[in-house]
Amino acid sequence: MKLSNFIPNLLIHLDKWSLFLSFRMLISMKRNFIYCVCLFLLSCSLHKAPVDPNPQLKTAMSDYLNTDPRSKGKYKYDITSVTFFEEPSYYICEFKVHMTNAIITQNDRKVDTVGAMKVKIDKNFKVISRYY
Repeated sequence: MKLSNFIPNLLIHLDKWSLFLSFRMLISMKRNFIYCVCLFLLSCSLHKAPVDPNPQLKTAMSDYLNTDPRSKGKYKYDITSVTFFEEPSYYICEFKVHMTNAIITQNDRKVDTVGAMKVKIDKNFKVISRYY
């Protein structure tokens, strides 16, 4: 049925009840439209940007190295860079570490070296286990 044929028929049959029904249909259509818009807005949730763990990994590793009881405070470790791979419960990391003497006495010579360390760090940044 064409729309041009439908409009005159609609105007002819408008009485009190049909006007009431069309008004109810209009309200239900508006309500359905509002529900659809709300559903669309709720389904389009914002994607949170992933948190970069680089600073946390660096601080965890520098705390681990600088509080190591084996070095007894003789050496100072600076983390220059970190490369990591994220597993479900931990990070596998490789750190570039710059090591220097923390305390230089008259008899000691200055030690200055750069090396690499590979470690496994838990997601809570508390448990650290070294590979090399």
